[in-house]
Amino acid sequence: MEASSNLAEVDSTWLNGASFMKTDWWPSGKFSLPWRTARLATLVYRYYVKARKRLQWLPAGWVDRLGARFIKKINAVNVACATDLYGTARVVVVDRLHAHVLAALLSVPHVVMDNNYRKVSAIYDEYSGAFSTAHYAADLPAARAEILRLLGR
Repeated sequence: MEASSNLAEVDSTWLNGASFMKTDWWPSGKFSLPWRTARLATLVYRYYVKARKRLQWLPAGWVDRLGARFIKKINAVNVACATDLYGTARVVVVDRLHAHVLAALLSVPHVVMDNNYRKVSAIYDEYSGAFSTAHYAADLPAARAEILRLLGR
């Protein structure tokens, strides 16, 4: 498990009555079926590539193009889902690097927490902390205080 922020442990009382949505990354709603379909196709493609290493007579060209198409589809659905999710948020709290980068690129105010091997904080310290929308918190109480400050509470 990558995250060590304990963010998954917060309950409905964490923000003193402010409503919030807690989620882990998983495409849902209108994004679920396209993502699952493309994901299944990429898994099939991955096994095909492994088999092709042993059975070199299996075709490559069109199968590789099809595999690349499904990978692009997963990427597009991931970005659309995250953009949809972040588009409704006033503040986001993240403990994953890619969630932090996306929030910064979308100019969404967010609080950054670290993972268990300091990957997120290292990137924040060296680069992404310069984004005006990014705020670092070392622990849950600091994150809570920063969120409430950003919300004007």
